[in-house]
Amino acid sequence: MTHKPVDMVKLSISSDQDYQRYTPLLIDLTKSAKLSICKDIISQIKKIIKSKSNPPPHKLRALKLLNSCMTVQNIDFLTFTQKKILSRLAILASHKKELSLELRGESIFGKESSSSVENRAASIEFIGTLLEYIKLWAVEYGKSSDKSDSTFYTTFIKLKDNGVRFPTKQATRNLIREERKGPIAKRQINFQAVEDILKLCDENTDVLLAEDYAQMLKGHKNDVENALQDAMNTNNSVDIEYLLGIMDRMTAALDTSNHRGFEKYDNVKNFQSLNCSPVYKPQSPSIFMSQKSEISSRQHIDIYESDYRSQESFNTVALPNTSRPSTYTSNPPFVIYPDNSRNSMFPSSQPNPNIFQSSQSNHNMFPSSQANSITFQPNIPKMPTQPPNRHNTVSNIFTPQVNNEKDKIDHILSTLRLENKQLKEALDYAKSQIQERDEALQKLNQSNEELISQIDKLKESFFDTEKKLAKYVEREQILAEAHKCIEILENSKKYKENYRIELGKNEENKTDLLFNLDSEPLAFKKPKKKLERRTTFDFSLDFMFSQQEKPYDSQGPTSVLPHLFDSSSSSEDESQEIPSQPANDLSFRMGNCLEIGILLDTETFQIGFRIQRQSFDLICCIFIGNKSSEPIKEISTELADVNMEAMPMIIHPLKTNEEIFQNGQTTMIIKVQFIKITENIPKMIVYIKRKDIESNVIKLPLTIIRFIEGRQELPTSLWIEWKKLVFEEDNCVVKLARFNNAVEMCSFLCFGGAFRIYSKKEIPDLLPLQVLGAGMLTDNIIMFTVNVLENGEQANFVIRCRNTALRNAVGNIVKSQIISI
Repeated sequence: MTHKPVDMVKLSISSDQDYQRYTPLLIDLTKSAKLSICKDIISQIKKIIKSKSNPPPHKLRALKLLNSCMTVQNIDFLTFTQKKILSRLAILASHKKELSLELRGESIFGKESSSSVENRAASIEFIGTLLEYIKLWAVEYGKSSDKSDSTFYTTFIKLKDNGVRFPTKQATRNLIREERKGPIAKRQINFQAVEDILKLCDENTDVLLAEDYAQMLKGHKNDVENALQDAMNTNNSVDIEYLLGIMDRMTAALDTSNHRGFEKYDNVKNFQSLNCSPVYKPQSPSIFMSQKSEISSRQHIDIYESDYRSQESFNTVALPNTSRPSTYTSNPPFVIYPDNSRNSMFPSSQPNPNIFQSSQSNHNMFPSSQANSITFQPNIPKMPTQPPNRHNTVSNIFTPQVNNEKDKIDHILSTLRLENKQLKEALDYAKSQIQERDEALQKLNQSNEELISQIDKLKESFFDTEKKLAKYVEREQILAEAHKCIEILENSKKYKENYRIELGKNEENKTDLLFNLDSEPLAFKKPKKKLERRTTFDFSLDFMFSQQEKPYDSQGPTSVLPHLFDSSSSSEDESQEIPSQPANDLSFRMGNCLEIGILLDTETFQIGFRIQRQSFDLICCIFIGNKSSEPIKEISTELADVNMEAMPMIIHPLKTNEEIFQNGQTTMIIKVQFIKITENIPKMIVYIKRKDIESNVIKLPLTIIRFIEGRQELPTSLWIEWKKLVFEEDNCVVKLARFNNAVEMCSFLCFGGAFRIYSKKEIPDLLPLQVLGAGMLTDNIIMFTVNVLENGEQANFVIRCRNTALRNAVGNIVKSQIISI
């Protein structure tokens, strides 16, 4: 079964066994792959490393797979790797570069890196392997085909300049090199002498010999660096890898030599401060090593040797008995590393003809530890086997065992200080990150609050706009209907004649006689002959309509309004003022409690109403009837609050030119919509034209009370709710109107069912002359109490509601129902 390259990449990262199985296949496929296949493989590897759904072990295998495929040196694969994935790998390599490698690995993939032991180990290995690969790619693929620096090399240099630390251990590099499966070129450079010196440095334990080896390595350092530069110019990866290893080992050896030199310098100073000899003679340059070489050594000085030098003539040096073989004291003197064979690596001195003694030399002899040519004279006495007792104390202070223990402790302390410093840096970095995150969160919260407030404002404005739009649409519909009615009336006016309506029989209902609710408009009725003339009737404002006869009063509120009806009457030059006060205060109170009633009753005409509620809309029919024998020629109306935004009203028709004879009537329709809370009471101006023009201002019972519903609940629950609203109340003392009894007052307070009224009989906690009213508008509870005082002329009025605007609006309307006029 064959798989696509993308599927093979997915399968190779699932486990170590699959990685070992599919990696060789992908390597063989990459050798001769075209650019399309290379793109598929590299894109899938990038997707695996970038995706949050893949665990760190899968990403580590994907990285290793990428390096394995690059070893075949497919030009298309290497070119697309630089374009597609190298920038992403550089970002991962610079992740938290100031921390240690372990801390960087624990957070390179977020929380997933430390979610388990396996993920943590894979993440740490990923960051270390990635750094090694980037350095390796810069070495092997540092030059492009045009001899310019490749993206691998420039990326490595940029990361290094930005402070990214790359591993330098040879063991790690050799471990990575084992993954290469391609052919290996033959090495052309060989520094066997340098390798031998490095091998001697690794096996050496003598301080003075370490200095010699360090001087030799410094002499070869320039040659190695030049060879490394030539290898990079020729793009010989094998020589580059070999020379980098040599450079790493040389650097480590030189650092070790310097460390030992500082230790010896400190010990020499301590010994000189403790030496009891008062006088020192200058040493001969041919005998002793230079002062600079002596200070650079870090090996401890044997006190027996130093003391012996102080007692002799200081022309020769005797080596300690414990660190040299016995042949040093019996054999003739010799010179190690003569000046004529040192290639100018050491200070010059006079050559000694007796360099070696062929017959007496010991082939097992160790080289001297001095950095310069040191001559040993045969007449030098042997070092005493037992030093004087006065040096025992000094010897015990500077024994090698004590120094070794001190070095171990110093090393441990320095390691702990370094770790503590790194941990402190990591802690400071974490604190700064947390502080930055908190500041960012605070800014985001502030921005969110501002956005939420703006969204709320936009919602409110959108809601208001929708309501206004609906209102305009309804007005447009009403106007269209009104235009149709006007056209019908104009067409039917041509066929009209003067007529009078015969009064009905005695058993007819009085309200039907006045309002003609079940009949069609008068404009569409045929005229009937008047059989008899009867006295006009009026209806008193009470719960029961009673018929009574009223005398005719010629002094009525009639006057002329010029140019209003385009009349050519003789009263055109006269002017009429519109009354400022409504003429139906008492009728308005009664109208608030009824759905059908009378708004105004005069000797010449009568105005009635009928209200029907539809959700948050009111339909009000206004009936205007003629009680006079003189016909009404024209009626015109005007709503003062027609443009009120809270409760917009539309009336049609605004004007009628039909003649209304005695006992005849006309109908107008008012449509009201509830949008916002308001305490305004709408007023309508009615102009009636006979010979003169009469104008009257009337209040319409179309207030916000019409939209309130009575609260149907147990009296005890209502009283508990009343107590809860104790902090949401307004109260005042009002001058009470004259009521016959409490039932009559309650009939004015119920508003036709808008409020449910309770007395002491239902709620025992109420006072004897106190009543409680409860209603609800949408989700707002409105409750009030009226407590009649002892004199019966005043009452204490209290209203409670959580909505302040609603409480003020309803409170003013309720008070107007019971105050004295």
